[in-house]
Amino acid sequence: MDGTPADDAAESGAAETGADPSDEGARDHEAPEAAPYGIVVAVARDGVIGRDDDLPWHHPEDLKHFKRTTLGHALVMGRKTWESFGAKPLPRRRHLIVSRSVGADADAVLPEGAERDGARWFGSVDAAVAWWRAHPVGGSAARPGANGANDASHAEAERLFVIGGGQIFAQVLDESGPLPDPLVITWVPAVGRQDGDVLFPVDRDWIEKRYTTAATRPGEDEGLEFVEYRLIPR
Repeated sequence: MDGTPADDAAESGAAETGADPSDEGARDHEAPEAAPYGIVVAVARDGVIGRDDDLPWHHPEDLKHFKRTTLGHALVMGRKTWESFGAKPLPRRRHLIVSRSVGADADAVLPEGAERDGARWFGSVDAAVAWWRAHPVGGSAARPGANGANDASHAEAERLFVIGGGQIFAQVLDESGPLPDPLVITWVPAVGRQDGDVLFPVDRDWIEKRYTTAATRPGEDEGLEFVEYRLIPR
């Protein structure tokens, strides 16, 4: 499990240093495009998001935050993240699962977009996003906005959030494509890295060079910090 809920009663918000774009050899992006989805994740200050298919912490306040942020919206996740909370859908949320076993290949277990166990299954994040765009709920699908709001014209639209795991986060935070917007991150106290830990693919410094802080508040639990980041136009 990596920064994501174990079940609906115990939900959570689900690193290696990224390159500074000013560094020699870094990509030059004049105007980064925002992807039609955001990220919701809990990240330890030493970059850990998962250990032994579970969260290496327990913060009830963050569990409530994850539920409040995602309720009524659609969630993209990898198969291991789906299995980490029992392979059962969380109430009042659509679940889009990304797995290598889905697609048109001869060894595929499921066809693209198949429905199983209350979730839709896809071979890639792009395929999941394309399906979500084509099947809006609550109005036309729109890009998530500040503090979880959409543009005024789509105020009631369902939003799309990526919630893990580590490989999915690495794919959507690759600067060769559009970057997620917003990033809804719960920073939790460092847990001490161990072999086999799942790490968030970028660190806070990388984030704060590409995103601005739209909202922040300290948690009641010691060491928790809830931050919403928005992509900086360039």
